[in-house]
Amino acid sequence: MAATEGSQRRFPAALLGLLALAAVFRVAAALWAPPAGRRSAMIRWVTAGRARDLAGRLGRPVLYDFGADWCVPCRRLDEEVFSETSAAALINESFVPVSVVDRMEEEGRNSPVVEDLQHRFAVDGFPTLVVVRPDGAVAGRLSGFPGRDRVLEFLRASSRGLTPP
Repeated sequence: MAATEGSQRRFPAALLGLLALAAVFRVAAALWAPPAGRRSAMIRWVTAGRARDLAGRLGRPVLYDFGADWCVPCRRLDEEVFSETSAAALINESFVPVSVVDRMEEEGRNSPVVEDLQHRFAVDGFPTLVVVRPDGAVAGRLSGFPGRDRVLEFLRASSRGLTPP
């Protein structure tokens, strides 16, 4: 009976230890998890449904930013480019920006709109920037995050109607 009594005392202690460990993991996950809605508030993002009409009325190309909340290079793009005042101004003045966020990892599926856009522009990795002229023709594409300067060069060339390098 003494052995049973001792093991019963250890069980609550072990359970408390596991609960404490679970709490530590939850805190660590919260600290390392990407923020919800990773997109910069400096950019005036529009919905995909409004983009084409707005692009036609303004005579600007649509800038589709394909990304995911878990994507580290996407967060770098947000922090190093989209959160920079001059880059955000360039995007807001020259493009109709659309943020297309993949939710496959988190929800196991994407909305039909996201699926359609990813299929239409053959997006196979994140981040991917696609510039589409008001007539619907693709004017430029940049896959991955090649660094701040290269992204800015791509945006400047695309904003002037040049074929991006």
